[in-house]
Amino acid sequence: MVFSSCGKKDGEKLPVAMGAPYHVVLVAADSAAAQPMVDLLTAEMSGLPQPEPTFDVRIVSPEQMETPACRYARTLVRIDIDEKKYSSADVGYKQDRWARGQLVLNITAPSVKLLDQMVWRNARKLVGLLVDHEIDSAKKRLARRRNQKAEAMVRQMFGIDMLIPSTLTSMKTGKDFIWISDNRPVRMQNICIYTVQRQLPEGNMEYRDSVMHVNIKGETDSMYMQTVKDGLRRLSIGHGQTLTRGLWEMKGDGMGGPFVERTVFLGQYTLVAEGFVYAPESKKRDLVRELEAALNTIKIYQSQ
Repeated sequence: MVFSSCGKKDGEKLPVAMGAPYHVVLVAADSAAAQPMVDLLTAEMSGLPQPEPTFDVRIVSPEQMETPACRYARTLVRIDIDEKKYSSADVGYKQDRWARGQLVLNITAPSVKLLDQMVWRNARKLVGLLVDHEIDSAKKRLARRRNQKAEAMVRQMFGIDMLIPSTLTSMKTGKDFIWISDNRPVRMQNICIYTVQRQLPEGNMEYRDSVMHVNIKGETDSMYMQTVKDGLRRLSIGHGQTLTRGLWEMKGDGMGGPFVERTVFLGQYTLVAEGFVYAPESKKRDLVRELEAALNTIKIYQSQ
């Protein structure tokens, strides 16, 4: 499989791409051609308390591509199967093809069988490409709507630059710790940043539990946040950094939800930044992904 890309030089003249986050418009002549990508994109996202697909997918025909809702979709996947035109399965992508901020993934194959084999052989790359596009889109939106007061506080405390969503206006600080929240009763988003004076052990979340025990309590001191031990997923993202997905719960209470955590090992200490969500009876994928985009903006610009 070959990934090739190109952009549009006169992108400023294009309309702005439209569509909800993590929504893919999939163009295929029939359901058989679409099925391999549908199965891949709608697979369950990890780190959530209830099943939610990685992407929402809308299947349209090639004829429907001419409608603005399809042609200007932010994320577009086009599948073309033709044994006369193609000898092997291939993938290419274009940015800003018909709209600014758009990603168009073009998949070609001589048969559904070869398409299916290629898709699952390269599943991580394909999903990663689309997720990275959504994260980049979220970062651009975040850059336009930020809480600069919170960003200044984070810079002062930890020596990092990081974009904080403008909706997160409530702040609480502790020893080498800050909690920034939108403080909503439901669909609540939160960011916590703190430091640990050592390198973190593999597969062990005791450092998180000890910090949250002190800093995030419930109605009484016997109620505090802790990590659910099952279902943790940690991924090395290079340069001494890891990304962890998992679930949290409030000991002694019924509250809980998903979190995503980024750690950066800086020699004598580890910087930890996480986003966590409390959204009972609501979908949580997009809320967590928005916070993940914020974590993705961290820049270390001075040493402590």
